[in-house]
Amino acid sequence: MTADPSGLGDVPLVSESVQRTRSYAYNAVTSFVNSSLRVVDFGFIGPETMGTLLGVGVTAQLRPDTDTSDLVARIPTRGAAEQGLRLFHSRTAADLVAPVAVLRRQQLSGEALLGAFLDDDTQPLSFIRTSLGVYDRGPVGRKAWSQGGSLLFPTATDQLYGWASFDDTLPVFPQPNGLPYSTPESEVTDIQDMARVLGNGPLDFAEEYFPTRITTDVGFSQAGFRAGDLAHVRYAGGPAARPRLTVFAADGVTDRKAPPQRPGDVVVVAPGYDHLDVVTASPRQNDGQPEDTAAAVVDFMLTHAGSVATAEPADRDGAVSAQTVARRLRAIR
Repeated sequence: MTADPSGLGDVPLVSESVQRTRSYAYNAVTSFVNSSLRVVDFGFIGPETMGTLLGVGVTAQLRPDTDTSDLVARIPTRGAAEQGLRLFHSRTAADLVAPVAVLRRQQLSGEALLGAFLDDDTQPLSFIRTSLGVYDRGPVGRKAWSQGGSLLFPTATDQLYGWASFDDTLPVFPQPNGLPYSTPESEVTDIQDMARVLGNGPLDFAEEYFPTRITTDVGFSQAGFRAGDLAHVRYAGGPAARPRLTVFAADGVTDRKAPPQRPGDVVVVAPGYDHLDVVTASPRQNDGQPEDTAAAVVDFMLTHAGSVATAEPADRDGAVSAQTVARRLRAIR
């Protein structure tokens, strides 16, 4: 969490030469990106797939318990949406290239359809997983081609599958190691909350495009470049001068190694959480406690609010002071 990890900005002669030399590279890269490669296309996960997720969220709200086969049939059979459909919902490698995607032959309720797309027991991509619950009935099998064959897969095509949300009674489907896929401790997000996050807007939950400039600008910024569009990047040492809170999902995409500790730093590992759960977990968890991210943020604010503001009760521009926020938080707790 620093804008100048190399420290070049602190050495005037080096910094000046760096700005001059890198300006040529920056201008060349930026011109190329703007003219030829504005967006990185991942094929199976892009605008079509993300648009499908929005539709799945709306479907889970409007038809939570009824069959959605007619809606799945309207997903385009070519392009990224179809590629995503096969990647997410194939049981074997052969299913990936079958004439008809497996999901188009199954009967899933609106909630089960959403679970099939995003739940940690069904979704092979860790960065779009959340802990929503599990299918409410069988029969189920395991996906043989991904995650070591450990993901759930509905095997019947002649019955409707529903969904047990995180705080419902969870059916016991054993993993290869004999442990159940879902327990009250490992499920943290209400599926209807997730449906609203996906479908209600006003903005999309997931970015539909991946701008190349994000990568190139971050790269040049991290290398100490401060000209052109990056002339306004300032206070490279700012993050290092303040306490920081880091919340890890215990089952997320990282290896959960804590960042370097400094005085005031707080690291929280949220048990049972997957990647998206850090921002979507239900406010009240199955153990009756507040969810971990919100609790950590509130505690962090209460600890540090007094050190960053003295205005009472509002600053002159009308903004509520940190002390006022802290008092309100204490009253809530």
